[in-house]
Amino acid sequence: MKYNESLLQQQVVQQLREWGTVAFHVPNERNMGVADAMRMRTMGLTKGAPDLICWTRNGKCWWLELKTPKGKRSPEQMCFEELAHKLHIEYRVVRSLDDIKDIEYWSGHMI
Repeated sequence: MKYNESLLQQQVVQQLREWGTVAFHVPNERNMGVADAMRMRTMGLTKGAPDLICWTRNGKCWWLELKTPKGKRSPEQMCFEELAHKLHIEYRVVRSLDDIKDIEYWSGHMI
């Protein structure tokens, strides 16, 4: 099955919510003018932030970066992965629904 990031994100969010996992989108990809971009940065817009942040019912936090099968991460996205490891947060590059299967365990859905 061929994915684009938007369709993949919709499917991932739907699956996570079915498992009872709280998931929300970090809208960092908006096209905006310079004034809007500056205002958004003062409000927390950060280059490289993951596409989704989620918490399982068991309290585990995951940062998910969604990519097409051939999509590449930016240097800023790779820095977020390093930060996640330092903070003991699970970081995952998600290219298909198969990449989130182990989150089901942490959601308590399989327990």
